[in-house]
Amino acid sequence: MAKEQESEWQRITATFYSYRSDYKNFIKHVKDAMSSFLSEVKEVSPTEYELTLFDGSPISIRMTVDPAKVDEYTNGMAGFFSKAPVENQDVKRAALCQIKLFKYYASLTLYINGEKDRTDCIFGSLFHLADLAGAFTLTGDMRLVDSENRTLIAQDGSTDFDEYEPLTEDGVFQMRKEDECDKARRMRSNAICEKKGIPYKEGKLVSIPEKECNPASKEEIIRRLACVYAAAAVADTCSSDPESAQENVSWVMESMENKYGISKYLSRRETSFVSNPLEKQQYFPVYCWRYECCLVLMWALGLAELDDPADTCDARIITDLMFGNDFESLSKKAKVKSKEELLDKLDLIYRYNWACTEARIHGKKVDGLNEEVVYEWHYALNWLARVDGISDWDTIQPNT
Repeated sequence: MAKEQESEWQRITATFYSYRSDYKNFIKHVKDAMSSFLSEVKEVSPTEYELTLFDGSPISIRMTVDPAKVDEYTNGMAGFFSKAPVENQDVKRAALCQIKLFKYYASLTLYINGEKDRTDCIFGSLFHLADLAGAFTLTGDMRLVDSENRTLIAQDGSTDFDEYEPLTEDGVFQMRKEDECDKARRMRSNAICEKKGIPYKEGKLVSIPEKECNPASKEEIIRRLACVYAAAAVADTCSSDPESAQENVSWVMESMENKYGISKYLSRRETSFVSNPLEKQQYFPVYCWRYECCLVLMWALGLAELDDPADTCDARIITDLMFGNDFESLSKKAKVKSKEELLDKLDLIYRYNWACTEARIHGKKVDGLNEEVVYEWHYALNWLARVDGISDWDTIQPNT
């Protein structure tokens, strides 16, 4: 397009999220959907294409197919929509499940102008493309819509579905049903909330069924505790004593390495932070709050008690434990909580986090709960229980 014409055109990006794994067929679907006005297709790479329409306007296509990147993105999307106030909880669960079933996503950047017929033709082809590719699209007003432009889930909580079953390339995905042990756990948590005057949602299912839970092992918990503590202690010493920070950071990291061999187990974000913490001061509060995660991990090892998350923990107790032991001695002292105990605690904190989130949305607080502490406890418990199959510390999603 000539420069003098650019002001008449509007650039838009349409992103397609497919539940099929055949991303190599996506360009074929594009050609089929746009055959009546597509002039040229140029392959830049197996996941990048440049197209030209008959009127000379360009379309660029970029596909993301790496499973790790797709999972990271869809987890974020699921986390975003988990906060949507959808009244029909069954549809919401199904929508979040659908999001996590996406195999790849493709972004199309194209141009529209004031010609209604042309615009209608292009948008019609995009919905046809969604149908061919087994894909959903995300609108500018944050609605996830299907190939018939029906809203599955929206930021404002709206949906066009009374019922929904997630789709996969093999057909309909079978949603899990609530087992008796999960129902009993949910009822116990609700009863505790009722007794304490904490708001709860009666039919809200457990975040992970007992039969799907494969908890972290003793060794994994100790390693994670040491890594989380190291990052928290680094942030703490840097924020409280900047002048001696370099020396103190070296001492903390060397001590934790000698005692627990943390260098091989730090997460990607932790590694980035502790390598140069003074240049990442904006993360000091984030890592200082992780002391609360340490307390939960200590509880999981049978080395601490967890009462209600009303107040912040005493970091000195954690420091004494970590410096007074090493991996071997801590392993001997630890007695890991049973799966049932872990899931009981997780389900209750999961509901506490929901209550705190709902209260915050409406400008309120929940008496007797510290929202930041609740969040950190939920984060650590999700990691312990491997909720959503996630064991990567950096990508835990304490959704409500």
